[in-house]
Amino acid sequence: AENAARFAEDFGLGKGGEAIQSTAVSVDGVPLPSASSWLRTPYTYRHLSSEKILVMEFVPSIKISDAATLAASGITAEDKEDLAESLARSYLRQFCAN
Repeated sequence: AENAARFAEDFGLGKGGEAIQSTAVSVDGVPLPSASSWLRTPYTYRHLSSEKILVMEFVPSIKISDAATLAASGITAEDKEDLAESLARSYLRQFCAN
């Protein structure tokens, strides 16, 4: 639970995807902005979680590998490019800020 909550805090993500102050800083010590405009992660309910149980909010989604459902949902090639860019930004932020 602590790792999931720390991830959300590092990216400045609160309950329901609300933007909160990010706890992450850049290599030069500058606080990083919230990623709430391009990233969504389930909120972790720490008070209900334990070492063995992780309680998070439900976030409806589509698996990236489910091409038929993505197409039926109107996901375009441009949307997929945006998703790939967001994924790369997420990986880089985790790598560079932690």
